[in-house]
Amino acid sequence: MGAAISVCKPSDSSADETPVLYYWPARGRAEQIRLVLAEAGVHFVDENLGDYKTSTPVKRSEFREMCQKLSGSLTYQVPMLFVDGKYLLQSQAILRYLGRKYNLIPYGKEYEVDYLLGVAQDFRDENYKPCELKGGGSAEIREYVQNVIPDHLCNFQRLLGTEDYFLGEKLSLPDLSIYDVLTVCECQVPGVFAKYPSLSMFISRVEARQNISRWLKSDKRSILWAFPPLDLHKAGL
Repeated sequence: MGAAISVCKPSDSSADETPVLYYWPARGRAEQIRLVLAEAGVHFVDENLGDYKTSTPVKRSEFREMCQKLSGSLTYQVPMLFVDGKYLLQSQAILRYLGRKYNLIPYGKEYEVDYLLGVAQDFRDENYKPCELKGGGSAEIREYVQNVIPDHLCNFQRLLGTEDYFLGEKLSLPDLSIYDVLTVCECQVPGVFAKYPSLSMFISRVEARQNISRWLKSDKRSILWAFPPLDLHKAGL
């Protein structure tokens, strides 16, 4: 899974290098970046540890040290993207950089783009709270299902309205971030969009796009860890 840590060492001397995304072997916070690259038709390398569960503490430490050394950061930050001859940090900053680079930020809609990315990030943060991996239990699952999901999905449905995409007829950067966070919710609570038909159609619309469809069906994506369904029965739901 992914290239070996020692294999991919892009040079800062060339802005024509294939983009390299550094992250754990998981969809997580890097998936929205992958979706942008996929939509733009850009080939990229997914540099990670392979199977995280079978990786050793030494390998994980080496990966952290490599990322810090490449970026020059004194703290460990992934996702990290090498593109245009430089290393970019912070997922939201990376998204905006790619949005400008690949013309996914409509002119005059900069605030709307930032606002929608913020709305998506708010829900993304909530997605993590009920996960056992992050220390979530029955109480967090109940709060997520009974309160968080309805609030956020109703708001997304309001923001989408009758449009094909969140800023109108044409797909833009926020659509890919929102698509990502909605599908995480669907992984956690299968069938959740039965009550939100416009969001269900939005998801299908994004998945029908040629480059996105190709990415979703790719072997590279199939081996990445994804959020598992929440144990609703254990939580009394």
